[in-house]
Amino acid sequence: MARTYFYAAPDDQAAIREYIDSMSLSVYPAQSNVLGKWSKNNDIGGYITFLSADQLHPYRAAGDKLLQRSIAHVLDPLIWWMPSRLMDHDGDRYIIQGCIEYDFPFSKEREEEHRKGTSYFGKLQRWIRKNWPNQKKGGIAYGPHAQRLVQYEGYLARGLPPNIKVEYVKI
Repeated sequence: MARTYFYAAPDDQAAIREYIDSMSLSVYPAQSNVLGKWSKNNDIGGYITFLSADQLHPYRAAGDKLLQRSIAHVLDPLIWWMPSRLMDHDGDRYIIQGCIEYDFPFSKEREEEHRKGTSYFGKLQRWIRKNWPNQKKGGIAYGPHAQRLVQYEGYLARGLPPNIKVEYVKI
């Protein structure tokens, strides 16, 4: 599994979307499978892929009547794009960390798709590293708009939204 973390404001998210579109990739919302119909996402975030909707391999969510068919990186080479978010909480303003992630299991039968998905993920990573400088602490990229919000407008950069309880379970 490969991941790249970032902080991005709306202008930054629009810039990465433009780059995705320039590579002729499709973005499908994570919840695009309602009623079994997929449509390209004009919003920000979701699954990025070079496959068209009819090339995806859906699986049924057992017992879930709302989500009749789902798509997942286990069956297709999908890059997960979790967008960075702006939020207000108790008088403070936050930028919540986003990421892109690629985790398609390698199989000999789908080696070409795996190679192509890895290539696109690498291009997205390089674009982020080139256009959004990393901060020394943690090596997380900041989009230019996000960087201005943190430096000049008092936004706080966070990995998780405030007041989220995290429980660690030892297995």
